[in-house]
Amino acid sequence: MTEPTATTKPWFRDRYTWKFLGGAAPFLAGFIVAPVFGVVSVFGSMFGLVADNHAMRADSHLRSISEVTTGTVIDIDVRHYSGAGKTGGHTECIPIVKGEANGSPHRWELTNYPACNDYYTVGERLQVMYDPADVDPAGVRSDKILTT
Repeated sequence: MTEPTATTKPWFRDRYTWKFLGGAAPFLAGFIVAPVFGVVSVFGSMFGLVADNHAMRADSHLRSISEVTTGTVIDIDVRHYSGAGKTGGHTECIPIVKGEANGSPHRWELTNYPACNDYYTVGERLQVMYDPADVDPAGVRSDKILTT
């Protein structure tokens, strides 16, 4: 090995070496960080699919054991939820439906079927499905609004 002179420097004192390493480090870190974000994204997607599958299974179970009655939308409960971040929360419009279950009048808040923008309006009639053993959880049998 030759002694460093004014024209030759050790590699660690060469400014071009540090520029190269300074540019290569973030590039190589991307190969480590990107898979981490990918794994997080995959787990988030899987959680969403599991949650949707659970909701669909619960709705299918209610459909399989339900009695169906005609209910009338008597009110729309507008609920505002605050939240952090860019969205700042959200709003849900819950239809309040009055109908008859097991031969007696009943009132349902269809919290699993929120819809704003006048999707449900007061006075409209819906097919409501309910479990005869427990009439409180109910659902909309069909999104088609019945004619009066």
